[in-house]
Amino acid sequence: MEISSSKIRFLTLLVTISNFISLTSLLGTIWYYVNVIVSFVIICSIFPYIRKVFREYKIVNIFAIVYCISICCSTYLIQSYIPPFTWAIDLASPFVALMYSLQLLSILFFIEVCNSTNKTMTFILTLFKALTYALIIADIFLFTITIKEDFFLLGNKFTSTYLHIVWLILYAYIYSSHMKNFKIKFTICSIFIIIIAYCYDCSTSMMAVMTIAVCTYIRNILKRLIKKAWILPILLVVADLTFVFLNQVILKWDISKFIIVDLLHRDMTLTTRTAIYEMVLIPLSIRPIWGFGCYNTYAVVPAIMPYPNLQNGILNSILEIGIIGTFLYVLVLYLLIKKSNTLQINSTRSNFYFMLFILSFIVVSLVEVNIDNFFLCWSSLVLCLPQNKKRII
Repeated sequence: MEISSSKIRFLTLLVTISNFISLTSLLGTIWYYVNVIVSFVIICSIFPYIRKVFREYKIVNIFAIVYCISICCSTYLIQSYIPPFTWAIDLASPFVALMYSLQLLSILFFIEVCNSTNKTMTFILTLFKALTYALIIADIFLFTITIKEDFFLLGNKFTSTYLHIVWLILYAYIYSSHMKNFKIKFTICSIFIIIIAYCYDCSTSMMAVMTIAVCTYIRNILKRLIKKAWILPILLVVADLTFVFLNQVILKWDISKFIIVDLLHRDMTLTTRTAIYEMVLIPLSIRPIWGFGCYNTYAVVPAIMPYPNLQNGILNSILEIGIIGTFLYVLVLYLLIKKSNTLQINSTRSNFYFMLFILSFIVVSLVEVNIDNFFLCWSSLVLCLPQNKKRII
């Protein structure tokens, strides 16, 4: 069954709207409804193709659906829960979990269809162009228009700068194999994005770009280290937990002081994060299995401790979607990487830069709450590997 390139380009623009940009700063909660509608349209548009490709990606798809059911359960169950404290703000609507589920499934299914119809590069090139235009407009907005403090066009400072990192990875994916002097140009782009992250006052994005830039120069060594699919998911869990509970030891290392103080110009308390880590078990111990539901961190943490969130990717995930949801989240990430490695065998492209993206976000997750739905959606890009074989649909 053929699918036209023009349809892929149009649907890619819809994927960009639903999975990459956030206009909540302009439209408020209306943007959530837009996301749901757009994601639903994407799934309906490719449904005949999904039925034919589902089997090839069966394990990934099944556990992605199970994960979505899990986060919906977490978010719905909390609505009738009476906590031993007063909510700091109103709970997020159960609608948020539905939005997250449709976002994830729409981009996952769409990438699978693109792979199976030999339209992967059409998707990647269109996405790259769409993000290029969006980021140019957003950066011009940053430097020329001031509506209020911390007001950014494409979401908060984290989403805005993370999108620059996605753009950098797409740039490398597209041009690394054939562009002359690619490493020099990639380094220039990396420096530019570090400067942009500095202007947004987002040191964690600066850290992510530095990680990616350094890793490009040790590519051969790193490829051997992350070749096995379980390495990065296990690293995510182990590194996050180790840093939280052993941060007092780690922060005494000279390299820690060099990175935090000399490079990122932050203090050794990590902007009060060390104080937060001393108290993390208090909110986590209340509902460890199912959590408090999607996007309810800001209703829970400030009600228990004088901080907005737990400032750690895995622990914040456990707080919101529980041990069950977080286990399924990490499992889906593992299955995405495993399937990517399988696709890599017959592909004309390398998944290395998408793996670098995942690694950079793992580094950031030590001190930030970036292990969320956006990250899992963006990690689905690791499946974007054109195949040296005939179409299957």
